[in-house]
Amino acid sequence: MTSFEAYEKEQSMRNTLNPTSTEPHWFHRLPFFYGWVVLAVATLGIFTTGPAQTYSVSVFLTPILGELHLSRTAVSSMYALGTVVAAFAPLFIGYCIDRFGSQVVIILAALLLGIACFWLSLADSLLDLFFGFAAIRMLAIGALSLACTTLVAQWFVRRRGVAMSIANLGMAGNSAVFPPLSQMFIDTYGWRGAWRGLGLVIWGLLLLPATFLIRNRPEVMGLHPDGDEEADKAQASVQAEKPRVVELNWTARQALRTRTFWLLLYTAMVSPTVVTALTLYQIAFLVERGFSPHFAASVFSVRAIVHAVVTFSIGFVLDRVPARYVLAGGLGVLIAAMGALLQSYTPLVAILYGALTGVTTAVTSTTHSVIWANYYGRRHLGSIQGISTAVFIGGTALGSLPLAIAYDFFGGYAQGVVALMILPLLGIVAVLSAPPPTAADTPS
Repeated sequence: MTSFEAYEKEQSMRNTLNPTSTEPHWFHRLPFFYGWVVLAVATLGIFTTGPAQTYSVSVFLTPILGELHLSRTAVSSMYALGTVVAAFAPLFIGYCIDRFGSQVVIILAALLLGIACFWLSLADSLLDLFFGFAAIRMLAIGALSLACTTLVAQWFVRRRGVAMSIANLGMAGNSAVFPPLSQMFIDTYGWRGAWRGLGLVIWGLLLLPATFLIRNRPEVMGLHPDGDEEADKAQASVQAEKPRVVELNWTARQALRTRTFWLLLYTAMVSPTVVTALTLYQIAFLVERGFSPHFAASVFSVRAIVHAVVTFSIGFVLDRVPARYVLAGGLGVLIAAMGALLQSYTPLVAILYGALTGVTTAVTSTTHSVIWANYYGRRHLGSIQGISTAVFIGGTALGSLPLAIAYDFFGGYAQGVVALMILPLLGIVAVLSAPPPTAADTPS
């Protein structure tokens, strides 16, 4: 008997011994699986990470620089340093998710994220900005996003790909909503009032649904993942429809001792490092090629639209194709996007670059949300994904350096883009060399 089967048997015995978990309740009478309600709240949670994303923070840079009389380099350094500090938080937060459940972490993260926004509204120095940036990055990406994706993985196994795709639509939505919303708040209330407004938006959107609608696992409600009637049927469905996914429940310590874990961890670093570099210098690169700043910025819109479409559809692929092959394909698209950027001498090729970037970000982010649960199970998923999230955040911090260094040495960005291609190339090799771990791989 695998550790997953033993775990499910244990949960079944607990439910049998606790009649309140198996008696019909209102949620058993719903015409649909309650997991879809939990998924909706998780999607909302990912959406509310928007104020901490780079595309939202960038809207505040000009007014902050103007009022505080700080250099762009100094403020950007505080943001990068704050992101590096935030990268360590998921290592602890993942353990908290396993220990206390996603619901507690989501509620506390939303509450504290709002407070961090209020802190930024009072910032008067670089040190204030550093603490504020570190807090919003830690709470939004290191806690809120991590807890929401872990929650979805707990409720869905057979339909995990589709569920994660829906949850990640929250990211596509916040990239479209929060930058213009932030600008509107700034125009109306100033940048300090805008940060306070964003804090209130976070509280208003998430606190009540997270408090009253989230449950950490379907088993605590007498339900099973995906809404299957019996745990045995759910497991049989997984084995029938996704034969490559072995539901073992690994601890973080056990996972760290497998070769597959480290290969996947490398791929978790590649996409944020490269995409952050391309995002930060996209406008400068395209302006170098003779495009107007307005056109260069409009390529982001192409990327956002394609990202949303692919995010929704990729889940159906992940429920049918082994995740490592999907991830390898996503990294291949990233290489193609970099090639298109290097050849972006015409508007059509520049637009193609934006579309390919939207594809690769959608595929890699959704696949990474799925693959950790598929490979290492649900029981200790918070701790395992916490390590992956820490690497992801670290990758976004590192991404600001390579093209800046290339520009200083070569007077342009093209050489840096070419050099960065080695990262996704190695990532493809790594992920194709990372089959799902089996019971035989379990450390004794």
